[in-house]
Amino acid sequence: MNFLKVALVISLGLGVTWAADRIAPARGAGIVVAQADDADTAAEDAAVDEQLERIQKTLDGGNSDELKDFVPTEPLSADIAIEFPSDI
Repeated sequence: MNFLKVALVISLGLGVTWAADRIAPARGAGIVVAQADDADTAAEDAAVDEQLERIQKTLDGGNSDELKDFVPTEPLSADIAIEFPSDI
């Protein structure tokens, strides 16, 4: 009897899923994604490699002008003291 109950619940779930897809098909169904040209990907790869080299050079200390410590001009909200009641 339990097997029949489980089979019935599974069948109902599959039926509801099928009906929902018939009423409101999922977005993107049937959309074909265009392939990128090799020239475009080569140019993008070169740009990414250039950025990675610049980042690595900066992290190694080659260009210290780009990395500066953040110094706030006014106190940050975390630096301001807040009074709480003593029963907290």
